[in-house]
Amino acid sequence: MDYGKLVNQSFEISWKYKSLWILGFFASVSFFTGGLENHLKDRTWPTLSDIHIAIIILAVLTMAIIALFLFIMHLISVAGLIDGVFRVERGDGYRLRQLFKTGATHFWRFLGLFFIFFLITGSCIVFLVGGVVLAFVFLELVGFLVLLVAIPVGLGVIFFFGNMYSLTQREIVASKISLFDAISEAYQLLTKNLGSNILIFLITAFLGIAIFLISVLLMAAFAIPTLIIATMSLTALIIMLFVSIPVFIGIMVVVEGLLGTFLNSLFTLFYLELRKLTPRQPLPAPGTGPVPGQS
Repeated sequence: MDYGKLVNQSFEISWKYKSLWILGFFASVSFFTGGLENHLKDRTWPTLSDIHIAIIILAVLTMAIIALFLFIMHLISVAGLIDGVFRVERGDGYRLRQLFKTGATHFWRFLGLFFIFFLITGSCIVFLVGGVVLAFVFLELVGFLVLLVAIPVGLGVIFFFGNMYSLTQREIVASKISLFDAISEAYQLLTKNLGSNILIFLITAFLGIAIFLISVLLMAAFAIPTLIIATMSLTALIIMLFVSIPVFIGIMVVVEGLLGTFLNSLFTLFYLELRKLTPRQPLPAPGTGPVPGQS
C-alpha cells in the first residue's frame, strides 16, 4: 500500500473540494471543545457570593447545549465526509445537502457506535490506571514495573479500538448494514491487515501531533501580541480584541475545516484500499456504497 499516495490524494481532495471544509470543521471541532473544557476547569471562578446562582446555571446550560450541538454535528459531519469521499472516488458529484442527509441517516448507528466504543475503551483505560495506582500503593518498585507494562498495553488498546471505531464508521456508510454487522466487518479488515492498520495509526498519530503543535503556535501568534498591547492601554486592548478575535476565529474555522477534511479523507481512502485487499462478500448493490477495487 502506497501511504505517500494516500496522504497526497487526501490533501488533493481536501484542497479541491473546499465545500467539504464545513463538514471537516464539525468533524474535528471536538479537539477544540476538549481544550475549552480544560480551560474552564483550570480557571478560577467567582464564588457564589460574587455572582448570582442563576447566571451560573444559565452559563452551564448554555455550554451544555453548545457541547451537545457540536457533538451531534460531529457525528453527522463525519458520516457526510465519508460519503463525500466515496462519491468523489466514484467520480460522482455531490451536494452538501446530500452529505448532511447521509449523516443524519446514519446518526443513530454512529451514536450507538460511539457509546459502545467509549464504554469499552474507557473501561480498559480505567482498569489499567487503577492497576497502576494499586501497584504503586502496594510497592513503588512494583508500580514502576506495572507502569512499564501498562503504557504499551494502553497504546495497544487505543490503536485497536481507535481503528476499529473508524473502520466501522466507514463500513456503516459504505454498506448500510446493521451496527454489529459493521463491527464484525471492521474486525475482519483490521485483523487481516494488521500491519497496514498499525502504519496508518502511526501516520495519523504523527499528523495529529503536528497539527496540535501548529494550532498551539497559531494561538500563540494571536495571544502574545494581544498581551503585549494589553500592557500599553485599555483602548489599544479593546481595539486589538475587536480586530484579532474575528480574524482568529476565521482562521481557525478554515484551518480546522481543511485539516478535518484531510484526516477523515485519509482514513476513508485507507479503508477503500483495504477493501481492495479484502473484498466484502457479497458485494454491495450498485450505488449503495463504494465499489471495491475502484479508485
